Amino acid sequence: MTSFTANGDEGKPRTPDAADLVACLSPEVLTRFTSLACQLLGASIAGIAVIQQQGLRIQSSTGLSHAEMTKGMVFFESTLQASELLLVPDTQLDARFSLNVLVTDAPEVRFFLGVPLHMPSGLCVGALVIMDTKPRSLSDEQLAAMLNLAALLVQCAKNPLFTTTALHQQPAAIKEPIKGLERLTSYRAHAMVMTNRSGEIEWVNDGFTALTGFSLAEVLGKRPGAFLQGPDTDPLTVKAMQKAIQEGTGFHVRVINYTKSGSPYWIGISCSPTMDDEGVVDGFIALESDVTEELALRQQLQQQKNFFESIFQSNINAITVLDKHGKLIKVNRGAEAILGIEEHKLADGSIGYSDPVWQITDLRGLPIPAEQLPFSLLQAGKELVTDFRHNIVWPNGDFRSLSINGAVLPDTELSTPQYVFSIQDITEQLRLEQLKSEFVASVSHELRTPLTAIIGGIDLLQTVASALPERMQKLLRMSQLNAKRLHALINDLLDFEKLSVGKMDLRLEPMSLTALVQQSIESMRHYPAANQVQLSLQMASVEDVRVVVDERRFIQVLTNLLSNAMKFSPINGKVMIEAFPIQHNRVKLWVHDEGPGIPKKFHRRVFEKFAQADSCDTRQRGGTGLGLAITKQLIENMAGSIGFESEEGKGAHFWLELPTAENGP
Repeated sequence: MTSFTANGDEGKPRTPDAADLVACLSPEVLTRFTSLACQLLGASIAGIAVIQQQGLRIQSSTGLSHAEMTKGMVFFESTLQASELLLVPDTQLDARFSLNVLVTDAPEVRFFLGVPLHMPSGLCVGALVIMDTKPRSLSDEQLAAMLNLAALLVQCAKNPLFTTTALHQQPAAIKEPIKGLERLTSYRAHAMVMTNRSGEIEWVNDGFTALTGFSLAEVLGKRPGAFLQGPDTDPLTVKAMQKAIQEGTGFHVRVINYTKSGSPYWIGISCSPTMDDEGVVDGFIALESDVTEELALRQQLQQQKNFFESIFQSNINAITVLDKHGKLIKVNRGAEAILGIEEHKLADGSIGYSDPVWQITDLRGLPIPAEQLPFSLLQAGKELVTDFRHNIVWPNGDFRSLSINGAVLPDTELSTPQYVFSIQDITEQLRLEQLKSEFVASVSHELRTPLTAIIGGIDLLQTVASALPERMQKLLRMSQLNAKRLHALINDLLDFEKLSVGKMDLRLEPMSLTALVQQSIESMRHYPAANQVQLSLQMASVEDVRVVVDERRFIQVLTNLLSNAMKFSPINGKVMIEAFPIQHNRVKLWVHDEGPGIPKKFHRRVFEKFAQADSCDTRQRGGTGLGLAITKQLIENMAGSIGFESEEGKGAHFWLELPTAENGP
């Protein structure tokens, strides 16, 4: 063990003062001081070490054994070098202590305060240290109290009544010098009360007077309950305190007391017995603090907790919370119904999201790899999981289709992350969508065959239309137009349903962008509005660019954009196609028109199915309301993207972004 002399003056002869704390103070007295230090700061660990001839030795400890406290000798050694105080709010942030075994292992000390013990001669003879397992800061009053406590400890060492011999000769003599604790009366953060074995007050500090309004002279020799308790004081708590005093044990309670003026307040009392040198209880020390505001805050927090719990339980969606291992730790009533589990059965941590009770598959019934599940995606760093659709299948074959949204629970005070998921049962929704899809497909197919025959017959009649009366020719043209519009609607419905259920087969391959644009323009040659607009191209910068697309479907996309541009352009208006390469091996293609533009309030609905900015105008110009919705899904299925810019009265400008052959799939 390291050998010390006062103030680090090695080799100099020691003065008699250096051994006073060991020679004069009994272990019981020193233990009182470490216990009192813990009470004053609300800490869990305290110790006193003294410099002896053999080195620095632990003489008293509270919260740890002497052997355990010895592992933290660096705290005492560092305190000896301090002039007055050594305060470390967080030991993990201080290189001197962060690797000490008391910090890295149990009890995991995070806070430390050291007070050097100086004898009247100025000689440093030891150190008082206080530790806690949570980082914390101290007020000036608390620091002053610790300095007073250290000074009192040294004063007791110089008082003959505190010597080990005196204690054995006159055990009761310790009661008088204990009044030296009046040095602590300036410490007002807590009320302190000292009583005899019968619970009668022998001393109170200024904190007690400030809290209750009673002075020491008014309460001396009285029992605290005789004048502090009132009508709202819990009789069961009073009975428990009285029993503890009778049995000579300590207690920790919260109870309503009354001030001298009759005002009620909540008080937290931590009471510990004091022992004489024979180990017999000879009094009590109580540390008291006003917890009225604390309890009011707790009540407010509990009300908020109850409010949010009510929202949590009544939410229409199922909500679950998972721990870092994927185990369910909380579910609401909706989740109990969907998942078939009860919250009270979660306590043992045996039920997880990926649980043997059920199998997780995609909507087609195929297993989903564990790393692709919502919980794994969030664990891997994904910020949010939205509308993750899958089935959970029970052993008997029953299943539910679910849509899941998930996120990491935003609570920085948690030591480990937790994950919250909102679950919607979409089983019935998908069943109805499937029925609708099958109905639309069936009706569309049933209509397509006779409609094709009708269109063929009308086209045949058109070859001899000139021989028919003008009124019949007009009706024939109207029939042909409506039949083709109905045919386009049926085709759009079938395409949209295929895209919705993922049954649209695309054959992606590198194609010349210029050639695709030219084919699209050629297919528009017989479009009714083609002769009313001027079409121009600016494609020089992408002349040799190839894009990875499905040829037929890309032409469908581009012709839809061109037909809209022509449809809404004024007579002799201009429609321009331009394209240019952009970063990341992609190309951007624009279709500009000079039409009325798209109203701002309609922007967010442009790509919705059956959406029409002006239904009357759209019906006059033709269209199914599905074109842009289909266009968006097609282009996204080809790893592209689509968007637009438009200001009302200044035309519409739609754009496509596509991967080039160098960056294609």
